[in-house]
Amino acid sequence: MPQLIVGAQALLFSALSAGSFLSIAAAANLTSLIIGVGISSLLSAASRALSGGPTKTQDQSLKLAQPNTAPPVRYVYGHCRATGTPAGTSVSGDYIYGCWILNSRWSDLTDFKLYLDKREVTFTGDPYNWTGEGAKASNNPFTDHLEFWISKGDETSPPSRFTSDYPYDATTDPEGWKTTDGWQGITTIWMQIRAGTDRATRWPSAPPFVEIEAPWSRVFDMRDPEQVFNDETTWKYNNNWSLCVLDAFKNNPIKKYQEVNLDLASFETAADVSDISFTLNSGGAEKQFVVAGTHVFTDAELEDQILPMLTSGMGSLIRTGGTLGLLAAGYQTPDMTFTDFLGDNLAAVDLVASSDVINEVRTTYSSPDRGFDTAELKPYAIPGALAEDGGIAAVSNLALSFCPSPTQAMRVRKIYSGLVRRQKSITAMLPPVALDLVPGATINLNLSYPFNVFNGVYEVQSVHPGMELKGSDDSVAMAVPVKLIKHSESIYDWDETVDEEEVYIPPDLDFGNTIRPPSNLTTEVVYENTGLSIEPRINYSFSPSPSTAVINYTVEYSIDGGEFITQSNPDSGIGDGGGIPISISGFIAVSENSSYVIRVKATTNLGASAWVTSLEINIDLTILSIVASGEAGQVRFIGTTPVSPNYSYMKVFVNSTDDFSTSTQAGSNITGISNNTAFDEVIAQSAGTSFYWIAPYTTTNLQGTVSGSYELTVT
Repeated sequence: MPQLIVGAQALLFSALSAGSFLSIAAAANLTSLIIGVGISSLLSAASRALSGGPTKTQDQSLKLAQPNTAPPVRYVYGHCRATGTPAGTSVSGDYIYGCWILNSRWSDLTDFKLYLDKREVTFTGDPYNWTGEGAKASNNPFTDHLEFWISKGDETSPPSRFTSDYPYDATTDPEGWKTTDGWQGITTIWMQIRAGTDRATRWPSAPPFVEIEAPWSRVFDMRDPEQVFNDETTWKYNNNWSLCVLDAFKNNPIKKYQEVNLDLASFETAADVSDISFTLNSGGAEKQFVVAGTHVFTDAELEDQILPMLTSGMGSLIRTGGTLGLLAAGYQTPDMTFTDFLGDNLAAVDLVASSDVINEVRTTYSSPDRGFDTAELKPYAIPGALAEDGGIAAVSNLALSFCPSPTQAMRVRKIYSGLVRRQKSITAMLPPVALDLVPGATINLNLSYPFNVFNGVYEVQSVHPGMELKGSDDSVAMAVPVKLIKHSESIYDWDETVDEEEVYIPPDLDFGNTIRPPSNLTTEVVYENTGLSIEPRINYSFSPSPSTAVINYTVEYSIDGGEFITQSNPDSGIGDGGGIPISISGFIAVSENSSYVIRVKATTNLGASAWVTSLEINIDLTILSIVASGEAGQVRFIGTTPVSPNYSYMKVFVNSTDDFSTSTQAGSNITGISNNTAFDEVIAQSAGTSFYWIAPYTTTNLQGTVSGSYELTVT
């Protein structure tokens, strides 16, 4: 229980009876609460994720790779690839002496892999030998052209090679290296690069795109008695979701949370939940919630910045006065039951805003099998949701940029789907015994008629205890306004044999001397009004290749699995304000009732990159949510017309046998109903049993998807 609430209860216990219960008639209104004791609220990652996803991994990496005299502060959590920011590169003859910042703090780095322009560098030697030879590349095309040193944050000066071969001199070498240029307390890689011949092949990017894959930040774990809250030297590497979220709050450069402002007990409970082992249907096991990724600090609100990390575990922050706690995603059994409300200010909402209703989730995560670039799970249709929503698709994009596991992403996606589908909420006033409630707790409602419609399990979203004056003697009574939302244990159900989907593992890409491909290809079907007709098209966008000297991008598309057709060049890129393209877009005109696949590659004078290919995209003219029935002297069709604006009318067909090809039209064309609209139509028919079909048509008599056959009996 938060300390603030405990203190309030102790002060008031003598004046209030925790078991007292005011009738609705006798209770004061919520507006009569004159003294607020403490506000507690739940900040759910699920609800906040609806408003938009975090920056995608590739976009962030592109920005971090740009030279910067004031490199952004970033913390790298878990085991992942971190992109280096050039913090100084000086040229001396045929050599480049450069420093790249990897992590704005100390790092574990017990084992690592170095990648330059997405090509792994093997090496011999000691990268931590600061006073002599470092690590030397041992594979082509880097042999004899690269030597490097790594500081975990413990070095106070550059490697001695830098200050001896290229020392600073205010007159002759102002770009040289000072002994004070050490970036102490920051994880860095220092490289001596020999350009050599065939530079365009060996160094396609200048400076090279630097990545290191390793275990990164050390974080505080209150469960280890040897670790001290304010002594980073006692901390150890850990990718536990709760501990990394805690670290982001307590160790950030914006607003450091002190121990007194943190409910460490809740973080400890969440850490235990995160460490629960889950069996994988694909074999083995993994911890429930881990974190992997780079968090770049900006000037935005701290809670908003940490949302991507919070979302990757689908937990919630708990605010109680000035205290911050954490609730891991998991069901909590109710330990309190209420049979009545106080006062008469009951407010209930049975349906949320249509903009917040979703029935399909498209999920991205950071894939170790793709070099920790963004990967996508299959679109997830929430079971039963589309039918409940009248057949109108509502898609939510769930970006899990700190989630390094496809199976963790699947579990988080299922939890998210259950949480955002909760639609019944209640604002009410509970008796003093509810003072023990904290946000995230669950309660049972067992109310009498007519309030029994609200009965069931609810999660507490906020608690606002207060005191009110009662009677002529100025006595006070306790009342606890709360906000509740209908809850269910099934949200957290997981059966790996049913819920775990197969994940496509791409083959290893040997970039060799080729340029790096574009990434993050996304597509969207839209309908364009040309003035003469409404034409479907596919809008696409992608992040450009990080390699330099790209001449153009080739976009191709395939129709219904056929040969690929070259599309015209895409539109120009969208800059980030500094001239760096971060997104390139274009569109392809398409036809109804066809499937498409789009692919894109980057081209230079030296050749082309690998193709990046989209998933199959369907342009579907389909009637939705059809219910067909036979009745007295007629058949009846209920449903929703196609979403496509090209829809014009429908036809019903009938046959005595289950053969659409020889069927005939039943009745007249069904006209006068616009696209994406519910309909209920009857067609007169003779008694008997027949097979029926229904199909949409465009103004040009193009037949859409035929739905049927429905075997119906007319009486």
